[in-house]
Amino acid sequence: MLKIKNRIAEYITSISIFVKIYGMFFAVIFLITALSIVVVRFSTSETLSYQLDERVKSIGSDVAARSADLMLTNNIYAMQKLVYDTVAHYKDIEYVFILDENGKVIVHTYGNDRPSMELIHINTVDSLVDNHLVMIETEKGFIRDVAVPIVKGLGGTVRVGLRSDFLDEALISVTSKIILTMVIVLALLIFIVLFVTRVIVYPIKQLVELTKKASRGDFTHRIFTYPKDEIGKLTQSFNKMLSDLEKADVEKEEYYNQIISRNRELKLLNSISANITSVIELREVLLQFVTNLVNELSLNSAVIEVKLVDSLETFYYSGSNCPLDEFELITDERQRVCTCKDGTKKHLETL
Repeated sequence: MLKIKNRIAEYITSISIFVKIYGMFFAVIFLITALSIVVVRFSTSETLSYQLDERVKSIGSDVAARSADLMLTNNIYAMQKLVYDTVAHYKDIEYVFILDENGKVIVHTYGNDRPSMELIHINTVDSLVDNHLVMIETEKGFIRDVAVPIVKGLGGTVRVGLRSDFLDEALISVTSKIILTMVIVLALLIFIVLFVTRVIVYPIKQLVELTKKASRGDFTHRIFTYPKDEIGKLTQSFNKMLSDLEKADVEKEEYYNQIISRNRELKLLNSISANITSVIELREVLLQFVTNLVNELSLNSAVIEVKLVDSLETFYYSGSNCPLDEFELITDERQRVCTCKDGTKKHLETL
């Protein structure tokens, strides 16, 4: 059991937050729709059933009252016309027939047929009550059959059958309207959820993408923030972290370049100290060193001054911008400047 719970929890946590939000949203809408349909159908069915019961009782009582005198005078023609007029006036009436005091059918609306004995005996009414209603299940659906006594049972009984298709149609109509309303509401809510989901999920997805880029050393991207909510505060903090990491990365790169430059200088100095054996050789090495210095460090030019016992030796080299035989070296305590033949002056890098 614990393994099943762990698997379910693992599966749920593996689903993206976008799917979770939409799943919860549609689940809530489905439950609300289902409950609304059940409640409305039940309440509508109860109300319409009561109204249909009262309606068929009212029709039966009306026919019984209008046929009382006709029954006493034995006016069969008028009673036949009465039952046919009733069926013609009320479209959902299935049948009307009148029984005498012995339970024999006097008039009916079945045409050449007659009501079955089963139908005749399925609903009887006591002379002391106003009416008696039963539900009959037929091939056409449920029929409300009401029996109403004529003159308290002394003159016979009126039977009226009312179809329930009106109720079914009303329930279908109500259900369809509920579903249509829910579909419209669902369509509107989808746009709302899309907006809300974008506000919530999109920054999180950006955080995930930027985290992946940051893990690869790319700290240049930023997230658009919503500063007034928790997501905005989170993205602001993440942007600040990226800025700090980018700054630290730049400083690290600069420090690394400085180390590389110093290593080059040390390498040149080591090459000098390892090969010096005399003053003449020192001059050659220093001249070669200043040449290598310009080339290795990509300088315009460079000058090395070496103070010997009885003289001050100067070794210089310039790049292609100011060839060696085209400048005059001006020695000053504050600067070293080469003046080219074209009149331009260039500062020399001094070591």
